[in-house]
Amino acid sequence: MLDQKQQSASSQVLNNNNNKSNYTTQSIESAKRVNQLDAEDLDLELINLLIYQVRKIFKFFKHDFLLRYKPEIYMCIHSVIFRYTIYNNKQSAGNQLQNIQFIKLKKRQKILYWCLFVGIRYIYQRLSLYMTLNDWSNHNDDDDDANLSSSLENKKKKKKFKTFLFKNWKNKVYKLVNKIYKIYHYINVLNFCHFLVYGDYRNIIERILKIKLIYKNSQINRQISFEFLTQQLLWHGISEFFLFLLPLINFKRILYYIKDIFYMPHTLKQVNGCGICLQDPINTPYIASCKHIFCYYCIKSNKMNSKEQNINYHCPQCDRIIYDIKPYHTL
Repeated sequence: MLDQKQQSASSQVLNNNNNKSNYTTQSIESAKRVNQLDAEDLDLELINLLIYQVRKIFKFFKHDFLLRYKPEIYMCIHSVIFRYTIYNNKQSAGNQLQNIQFIKLKKRQKILYWCLFVGIRYIYQRLSLYMTLNDWSNHNDDDDDANLSSSLENKKKKKKFKTFLFKNWKNKVYKLVNKIYKIYHYINVLNFCHFLVYGDYRNIIERILKIKLIYKNSQINRQISFEFLTQQLLWHGISEFFLFLLPLINFKRILYYIKDIFYMPHTLKQVNGCGICLQDPINTPYIASCKHIFCYYCIKSNKMNSKEQNINYHCPQCDRIIYDIKPYHTL
Protein backbone atom coordinates (compact mmCIF):
# COMPACT_ATOMS: atom_id res chain seq x y z
CA MET A 1 0.00 0.00 0.00
CA LEU A 2 2.78 2.41 0.91
CA ASP A 3 4.62 1.62 -2.33
CA GLN A 4 1.48 2.30 -4.37
CA LYS A 5 0.92 5.66 -2.60
CA GLN A 6 4.54 6.65 -3.18
CA GLN A 7 4.29 5.73 -6.86
CA SER A 8 1.04 7.72 -7.29
CA ALA A 9 2.52 10.77 -5.52
CA SER A 10 5.67 10.65 -7.64
CA SER A 11 3.57 10.35 -10.84
CA GLN A 12 1.52 13.42 -9.81
CA VAL A 13 4.71 15.39 -9.16
CA LEU A 14 6.05 14.41 -12.58
CA ASN A 15 2.79 15.43 -14.24
CA ASN A 16 2.83 18.79 -12.48
CA ASN A 17 6.42 19.38 -13.54
CA ASN A 18 5.56 18.47 -17.13
CA ASN A 19 2.61 20.87 -17.08
CA LYS A 20 4.78 23.67 -15.71
CA SER A 21 7.45 23.04 -18.31
CA ASN A 22 4.82 23.05 -21.08
CA TYR A 23 3.38 26.30 -19.76
CA THR A 24 6.78 27.98 -19.60
CA THR A 25 7.64 26.89 -23.14
CA GLN A 26 4.31 28.24 -24.38
CA SER A 27 4.77 31.53 -22.55
CA ILE A 28 8.34 32.01 -23.76
CA GLU A 29 7.26 31.45 -27.37
CA SER A 30 7.47 34.69 -29.35
CA ALA A 31 4.29 36.41 -30.43
CA LYS A 32 3.24 36.27 -34.04
CA ARG A 33 4.59 38.85 -36.41
CA VAL A 34 1.18 40.27 -37.29
CA ASN A 35 0.39 40.85 -33.60
CA GLN A 36 3.68 42.64 -33.01
CA LEU A 37 3.26 44.90 -36.05
CA ASP A 38 -0.38 45.68 -35.22
CA ALA A 39 0.61 46.59 -31.66
CA GLU A 40 3.33 48.94 -32.94
CA ASP A 41 0.86 50.66 -35.31
CA LEU A 42 -1.67 51.10 -32.51
CA ASP A 43 0.97 52.65 -30.24
CA LEU A 44 1.95 55.09 -33.00
CA GLU A 45 -1.69 56.07 -33.48
CA LEU A 46 -2.02 56.74 -29.74
CA ILE A 47 1.09 58.96 -29.78
CA ASN A 48 -0.22 60.86 -32.81
CA LEU A 49 -3.54 61.48 -31.05
CA LEU A 50 -1.73 62.87 -28.00
CA ILE A 51 0.46 65.08 -30.19
CA TYR A 52 -2.65 66.41 -31.96
CA GLN A 53 -4.23 67.32 -28.63
CA VAL A 54 -1.04 69.03 -27.47
CA ARG A 55 -0.95 71.07 -30.68
CA LYS A 56 -4.50 72.22 -30.04
CA ILE A 57 -3.45 73.34 -26.53
CA PHE A 58 -0.59 75.49 -27.86
CA LYS A 59 -2.36 76.86 -30.94
CA PHE A 60 -2.86 80.29 -29.29
CA PHE A 61 0.85 80.64 -28.45
CA LYS A 62 3.35 82.27 -30.76
CA HIS A 63 3.40 80.78 -34.23
CA ASP A 64 6.99 79.50 -33.85
CA PHE A 65 6.56 78.09 -30.32
CA LEU A 66 5.72 74.55 -31.45
CA LEU A 67 8.49 74.62 -34.04
CA ARG A 68 11.17 75.65 -31.54
CA TYR A 69 10.10 73.33 -28.72
CA LYS A 70 8.85 70.39 -30.79
CA PRO A 71 11.64 67.99 -29.65
CA GLU A 72 10.98 68.75 -25.96
CA ILE A 73 7.21 68.25 -26.37
CA TYR A 74 7.70 64.93 -28.15
CA MET A 75 10.20 63.78 -25.52
CA CYS A 76 7.76 64.58 -22.69
CA ILE A 77 4.94 62.64 -24.40
CA HIS A 78 7.13 59.59 -25.05
CA SER A 79 8.56 59.73 -21.51
CA VAL A 80 5.12 59.86 -19.86
CA ILE A 81 3.89 56.92 -21.94
CA PHE A 82 7.08 54.96 -21.17
CA ARG A 83 6.85 55.72 -17.44
CA TYR A 84 3.33 54.34 -17.02
CA THR A 85 3.66 51.35 -19.38
CA ILE A 86 7.01 49.65 -19.90
CA TYR A 87 8.78 51.05 -16.81
CA ASN A 88 5.97 49.77 -14.54
CA ASN A 89 6.10 46.32 -16.18
CA LYS A 90 2.78 47.04 -17.84
CA GLN A 91 1.70 46.68 -21.42
CA SER A 92 1.27 49.51 -23.86
CA ALA A 93 -2.15 50.16 -25.36
CA GLY A 94 -1.26 48.30 -28.56
CA ASN A 95 0.18 45.33 -26.65
CA GLN A 96 -2.94 45.07 -24.49
CA LEU A 97 -5.19 44.95 -27.53
CA GLN A 98 -3.01 42.26 -29.11
CA ASN A 99 -2.59 40.21 -25.89
CA ILE A 100 1.21 40.48 -25.92
CA GLN A 101 3.81 41.80 -23.50
CA PHE A 102 7.56 42.15 -23.07
CA ILE A 103 9.45 39.51 -21.17
CA LYS A 104 10.06 40.86 -17.67
CA LEU A 105 12.71 43.53 -18.06
CA LYS A 106 15.49 44.37 -15.67
CA LYS A 107 15.86 47.94 -14.46
CA ARG A 108 19.06 48.37 -16.50
CA GLN A 109 17.21 47.28 -19.66
CA LYS A 110 14.40 49.74 -18.97
CA ILE A 111 16.81 52.66 -18.56
CA LEU A 112 18.67 51.68 -21.73
CA TYR A 113 15.37 51.33 -23.57
CA TRP A 114 14.40 54.89 -22.60
CA CYS A 115 17.85 56.21 -23.58
CA LEU A 116 17.75 54.55 -26.99
CA PHE A 117 14.07 55.03 -27.78
CA VAL A 118 13.47 58.50 -26.30
CA GLY A 119 16.83 60.08 -25.43
CA ILE A 120 18.68 59.55 -28.72
CA ARG A 121 15.58 60.51 -30.70
CA TYR A 122 15.38 63.78 -28.74
CA ILE A 123 19.06 64.53 -29.31
CA TYR A 124 18.71 63.96 -33.05
CA GLN A 125 15.54 66.10 -33.35
CA ARG A 126 17.01 68.93 -31.30
CA LEU A 127 20.32 68.87 -33.20
CA SER A 128 18.69 68.68 -36.65
CA LEU A 129 16.30 71.52 -35.77
CA TYR A 130 19.15 73.68 -34.50
CA MET A 131 21.22 73.01 -37.62
CA THR A 132 18.27 73.76 -39.89
CA LEU A 133 17.39 77.03 -38.18
CA ASN A 134 21.02 78.17 -38.31
CA ASP A 135 21.51 77.00 -41.91
CA TRP A 136 24.44 74.66 -41.25
CA SER A 137 23.87 72.93 -44.58
CA ASN A 138 25.09 76.01 -46.50
CA HIS A 139 27.59 77.24 -43.93
CA ASN A 140 30.97 78.51 -45.17
CA ASP A 141 33.80 79.80 -42.97
CA ASP A 142 35.00 82.16 -45.71
CA ASP A 143 31.72 84.09 -45.44
CA ASP A 144 32.25 84.46 -41.69
CA ASP A 145 35.75 85.82 -42.30
CA ALA A 146 34.41 88.44 -44.72
CA ASN A 147 31.86 89.61 -42.17
CA LEU A 148 34.49 90.02 -39.45
CA SER A 149 36.94 92.90 -39.20
CA SER A 150 39.12 93.34 -42.21
CA SER A 151 42.31 93.88 -40.28
CA LEU A 152 45.25 91.81 -41.52
CA GLU A 153 46.32 90.79 -38.03
CA ASN A 154 43.03 89.05 -37.20
CA LYS A 155 43.01 87.23 -40.52
CA LYS A 156 46.56 86.00 -40.08
CA LYS A 157 45.84 84.72 -36.57
CA LYS A 158 42.74 82.85 -37.71
CA LYS A 159 44.49 81.26 -40.66
CA LYS A 160 47.18 79.90 -38.39
CA PHE A 161 44.69 78.11 -36.15
CA LYS A 162 42.53 76.83 -38.98
CA THR A 163 43.26 73.37 -40.32
CA PHE A 164 41.62 71.27 -42.97
CA LEU A 165 39.77 69.34 -40.30
CA PHE A 166 38.07 72.36 -38.79
CA LYS A 167 37.37 74.25 -41.98
CA ASN A 168 33.63 74.39 -42.68
CA TRP A 169 33.09 72.16 -39.65
CA LYS A 170 29.40 73.04 -39.34
CA ASN A 171 28.68 71.80 -42.83
CA LYS A 172 30.65 68.62 -42.11
CA VAL A 173 28.74 67.99 -38.88
CA TYR A 174 25.45 68.46 -40.75
CA LYS A 175 26.45 65.92 -43.40
CA LEU A 176 27.75 63.49 -40.77
CA VAL A 177 24.48 63.58 -38.81
CA ASN A 178 22.49 62.95 -42.00
CA LYS A 179 24.76 60.04 -42.93
CA ILE A 180 24.34 58.46 -39.49
CA TYR A 181 20.57 58.90 -39.81
CA LYS A 182 20.57 57.18 -43.22
CA ILE A 183 22.76 54.32 -41.96
CA TYR A 184 20.37 53.84 -39.05
CA HIS A 185 17.43 53.56 -41.46
CA TYR A 186 19.31 51.10 -43.69
CA ILE A 187 20.06 48.90 -40.67
CA ASN A 188 16.42 49.18 -39.59
CA VAL A 189 15.28 47.98 -43.02
CA LEU A 190 17.61 44.97 -42.82
CA ASN A 191 16.39 44.22 -39.32
CA PHE A 192 12.77 44.42 -40.51
CA CYS A 193 13.51 41.94 -43.31
CA HIS A 194 15.05 39.61 -40.72
CA PHE A 195 11.98 40.10 -38.54
CA LEU A 196 9.64 39.14 -41.39
CA VAL A 197 11.55 35.86 -41.83
CA TYR A 198 12.17 34.88 -38.20
CA GLY A 199 9.75 37.07 -36.20
CA ASP A 200 12.12 37.83 -33.33
CA TYR A 201 12.85 41.59 -32.95
CA ARG A 202 10.78 44.38 -34.52
CA ASN A 203 13.46 47.08 -34.41
CA ILE A 204 17.13 47.69 -33.65
CA ILE A 205 16.50 48.76 -30.05
CA GLU A 206 14.80 45.48 -29.16
CA ARG A 207 17.61 43.55 -30.86
CA ILE A 208 20.32 45.43 -28.97
CA LEU A 209 18.59 44.90 -25.61
CA LYS A 210 17.48 41.35 -26.58
CA ILE A 211 13.90 41.80 -25.44
CA LYS A 212 11.10 39.85 -27.08
CA LEU A 213 7.34 40.07 -27.12
CA ILE A 214 5.41 37.05 -25.88
CA TYR A 215 1.74 36.28 -25.37
CA LYS A 216 0.33 37.32 -22.03
CA ASN A 217 -2.25 34.55 -22.11
CA SER A 218 -1.36 31.86 -24.62
CA GLN A 219 -4.70 30.07 -24.11
CA ILE A 220 -6.72 32.86 -25.78
CA ASN A 221 -7.37 32.18 -29.44
CA ARG A 222 -6.84 35.00 -31.91
CA GLN A 223 -10.19 35.93 -33.43
CA ILE A 224 -10.15 37.55 -36.85
CA SER A 225 -13.17 39.19 -38.47
CA PHE A 226 -12.73 39.77 -42.18
CA GLU A 227 -16.01 41.66 -42.68
CA PHE A 228 -14.59 45.06 -41.79
CA LEU A 229 -11.40 44.34 -43.73
CA THR A 230 -13.26 43.39 -46.91
CA GLN A 231 -15.52 46.43 -46.54
CA GLN A 232 -12.52 48.75 -46.24
CA LEU A 233 -10.78 47.13 -49.21
CA LEU A 234 -13.93 47.36 -51.32
CA TRP A 235 -14.57 51.03 -50.58
CA HIS A 236 -10.89 51.84 -50.97
CA GLY A 237 -10.87 50.22 -54.41
CA ILE A 238 -14.04 52.03 -55.48
CA SER A 239 -12.77 55.40 -54.25
CA GLU A 240 -9.42 54.92 -56.01
CA PHE A 241 -11.25 54.06 -59.24
CA PHE A 242 -13.43 57.18 -59.08
CA LEU A 243 -10.47 59.40 -58.17
CA PHE A 244 -8.76 58.15 -61.33
CA LEU A 245 -11.85 58.35 -63.55
CA LEU A 246 -13.55 61.63 -62.58
CA PRO A 247 -10.75 64.02 -63.69
CA LEU A 248 -10.94 62.46 -67.17
CA ILE A 249 -14.65 63.28 -67.62
CA ASN A 250 -15.65 66.61 -69.16
CA PHE A 251 -18.91 67.28 -67.32
CA LYS A 252 -19.42 70.63 -69.04
CA ARG A 253 -19.34 68.98 -72.44
CA ILE A 254 -21.79 66.27 -71.32
CA LEU A 255 -24.14 68.96 -69.98
CA TYR A 256 -24.12 70.79 -73.30
CA TYR A 257 -24.81 67.55 -75.20
CA ILE A 258 -27.81 66.91 -72.96
CA LYS A 259 -29.04 70.44 -73.58
CA ASP A 260 -28.72 69.92 -77.34
CA ILE A 261 -30.74 66.71 -77.18
CA PHE A 262 -33.49 68.01 -74.90
CA TYR A 263 -33.48 71.57 -76.22
CA MET A 264 -36.46 73.75 -75.37
CA PRO A 265 -36.53 77.30 -76.78
CA HIS A 266 -36.65 80.06 -74.20
CA THR A 267 -38.42 83.34 -74.51
CA LEU A 268 -36.20 86.19 -75.54
CA LYS A 269 -34.88 88.23 -72.66
CA GLN A 270 -34.67 91.94 -73.23
CA VAL A 271 -31.31 93.07 -71.85
CA ASN A 272 -30.03 96.58 -72.28
CA GLY A 273 -26.44 96.32 -73.44
CA CYS A 274 -24.21 93.27 -73.87
CA GLY A 275 -25.79 90.00 -72.76
CA ILE A 276 -22.48 88.78 -71.29
CA CYS A 277 -20.77 91.75 -69.61
CA LEU A 278 -23.97 93.89 -69.41
CA GLN A 279 -22.07 96.94 -70.63
CA ASP A 280 -24.20 99.69 -72.10
CA PRO A 281 -23.45 101.06 -74.64
CA ILE A 282 -22.02 97.92 -76.27
CA ASN A 283 -18.38 98.12 -77.26
CA THR A 284 -17.99 97.02 -80.92
CA PRO A 285 -21.42 95.38 -81.21
CA TYR A 286 -21.77 92.00 -82.94
CA ILE A 287 -25.05 90.19 -83.57
CA ALA A 288 -25.31 86.42 -83.10
CA SER A 289 -27.39 83.94 -85.10
CA CYS A 290 -29.99 84.07 -82.31
CA LYS A 291 -30.43 87.83 -82.95
CA HIS A 292 -28.89 88.91 -79.63
CA ILE A 293 -26.21 91.57 -79.56
CA PHE A 294 -22.92 91.31 -77.66
CA CYS A 295 -19.56 92.97 -77.40
CA TYR A 296 -17.15 91.54 -79.95
CA TYR A 297 -14.56 90.58 -77.32
CA CYS A 298 -17.14 88.89 -75.08
CA ILE A 299 -18.81 86.76 -77.74
CA LYS A 300 -15.60 85.92 -79.60
CA SER A 301 -13.65 84.80 -76.52
CA ASN A 302 -16.52 82.61 -75.30
CA LYS A 303 -16.92 80.98 -78.72
CA MET A 304 -13.17 80.32 -78.97
CA ASN A 305 -13.14 78.77 -75.51
CA SER A 306 -16.07 76.50 -76.43
CA LYS A 307 -14.38 75.55 -79.71
CA GLU A 308 -11.24 74.45 -77.86
CA GLN A 309 -13.40 72.14 -75.73
CA ASN A 310 -15.31 70.84 -78.79
CA ILE A 311 -18.66 72.02 -77.48
CA ASN A 312 -21.30 74.32 -78.89
CA TYR A 313 -21.65 77.75 -77.35
CA HIS A 314 -25.15 78.62 -76.15
CA CYS A 315 -26.56 82.11 -75.91
CA PRO A 316 -26.67 83.22 -72.26
CA GLN A 317 -30.04 84.93 -72.89
CA CYS A 318 -32.10 82.43 -74.93
CA ASP A 319 -29.94 79.29 -74.59
CA ARG A 320 -29.89 78.71 -78.37
CA ILE A 321 -26.73 77.51 -80.10
CA ILE A 322 -24.73 80.37 -81.62
CA TYR A 323 -23.41 79.24 -84.98
CA ASP A 324 -21.96 82.50 -86.30
CA ILE A 325 -21.61 86.16 -85.48
CA LYS A 326 -21.39 89.28 -87.67
CA PRO A 327 -20.97 93.00 -87.14
CA TYR A 328 -24.10 94.88 -86.09
CA HIS A 329 -24.63 98.15 -87.91
CA THR A 330 -27.01 100.61 -86.33
CA LEU A 331 -28.82 103.18 -88.49
